[in-house]
Amino acid sequence: MGPNGNGGFFAAASSNKKVKGVLVKTDYVQIIGVDNIINKVLDPVFIGYTKENKLHAAGKAVIKRDASEKVGVFCRREVNKKLVYDIAEYSEIAAEDRDAQNQDGSLQ
Repeated sequence: MGPNGNGGFFAAASSNKKVKGVLVKTDYVQIIGVDNIINKVLDPVFIGYTKENKLHAAGKAVIKRDASEKVGVFCRREVNKKLVYDIAEYSEIAAEDRDAQNQDGSLQ
């Protein structure tokens, strides 16, 4: 199975019955982006943190330096009138969303 970019694994896994069957029987799955330098394969500290805090999912990220930095972001978006968590590629983000700031001037 070859995902089609950031987050592509989830769409592929949901449409493949064999993969779905394996995932149902699996307690933990680690999915990391190859271009995310802060991820470590089978990171025992991060996996332990996720388990200890009873999280369904966890991800590592750093804050963007500025709005124009060409990196993907964790986000929430509306799909079928429901908010879902996702990863957006920098090229998919509208300028108004990319440049949006909080009251303190930090990026949203």
